[in-house]
Amino acid sequence: LKYMPHAVLKLMENMPMPWEQMRDVKVLYHITGAITFVNEIPWVVEPVYIAQWG
Repeated sequence: LKYMPHAVLKLMENMPMPWEQMRDVKVLYHITGAITFVNEIPWVVEPVYIAQWG
């Protein structure tokens, strides 16, 4: 439960951008299936994204 905020943050960071239909990402999951993390770093620069779409 203590890693849940990090998992949600990584999920939100890697959501598809408005111009993308879908995005394939690598995930890291616990052997019991209790939690899953998106294991990628987004390539969009946040200030540029906010300037264009905010």
